[in-house]
Amino acid sequence: IGSLAAVADRIDALDGLPWDRVEVLRCDVRDFAPIAGSDVYFDPPYLNCTRYACVLDRVAVIDVATRHAEVARVVVSEGEGLPLPGWTRSCLRRGRRDEWLTASWPISLPEQLSLGFAA
Repeated sequence: IGSLAAVADRIDALDGLPWDRVEVLRCDVRDFAPIAGSDVYFDPPYLNCTRYACVLDRVAVIDVATRHAEVARVVVSEGEGLPLPGWTRSCLRRGRRDEWLTASWPISLPEQLSLGFAA
């Protein structure tokens, strides 16, 4: 994240979220049905991260992302950008590893994805 000020800014920004419309799930994303008109963010186990290697492979991540994108806007965090034609890929540098965000619509980072989904 960078600095303590950046962390504080993100925590303060949480007040602006429409919490009555937010659902946070910790589950196997393959079992979660897409919701029409929703904004979906999922953070699967990162590619090439040994401790997660057998949990969700790249094929499954792409399958879930494209299935949800049929009816919703989707953002996926991964260790590498997803190779999806027409999707936007942007690298965020955090810690020892890069973190890639791949979105089903055109985005501009960091402004649009600092916390939520802006049109």
